[in-house]
Amino acid sequence: MITSGSFAPDDGEFANLLNAAKGPVIALDPCGTLWNTFWQTPRWSQLWQAWRLAPGQTQEGDVWNVVSALKNVNPAAGSSALSAALLPADEYSDLTRQLMDCLLQFVDDTAHVSDLPTLAGKLWADDLWTAIARWSRKYPYNPFLQAARTLLTRDGAGDSVKAIRNRMATYYHPHVAETFSGTSGLNLNTFRQRSGQIIFLTPDIHCMESAELTDVYAFLVTALRAIGALHHITFSLIEPVLITEGEIP
Repeated sequence: MITSGSFAPDDGEFANLLNAAKGPVIALDPCGTLWNTFWQTPRWSQLWQAWRLAPGQTQEGDVWNVVSALKNVNPAAGSSALSAALLPADEYSDLTRQLMDCLLQFVDDTAHVSDLPTLAGKLWADDLWTAIARWSRKYPYNPFLQAARTLLTRDGAGDSVKAIRNRMATYYHPHVAETFSGTSGLNLNTFRQRSGQIIFLTPDIHCMESAELTDVYAFLVTALRAIGALHHITFSLIEPVLITEGEIP
């Protein structure tokens, strides 16, 4: 016997959290069901400030500049958290994350690029050796570029360079890039002054059928929680649950 089912948000948990006005909250909300419910309930929109992040759905949603989010936290901790979210340990090597960590610390230290899509474009257009060589001409004594050059001499560096380039291709794609571009938008600094804020992540069916876009939403959940913790913010997380629809003989 095969049981069929689908994922749906937990409306009860969602309503309880919003009625209690205890935030902040991340709502992983496939197809935007909870987003629509939120705006159809006037008292919630009065209590809460709502954000919607929807990479993969062009011209929809707000913006979160994850590079800017590193400005107000410990630089080493922030870059480490972001590289771990971009390159999860179950899929990528320690060397790959260390290289990404160096690049993020370089960006934070020099403000050479303003956001993740810009960095992704540079790492996608050139191989990592070429990009680091170009940056080193302008920043010959930057310790993070020096550390990256050392890492590139290790065994497995070629695989790490390829993995980073492939990963950055997703964040350079216009329909993903617009969620992470720019300077204005979601700012975790404001969550300390107003905890009643909720972030909706609303992949549509096409996003959920794409492995690359599914990874982007997983990155958002991980990065928001990890960088939020560095801002002394603890998010409640609402996730979809499996709804059993019946049995197929």
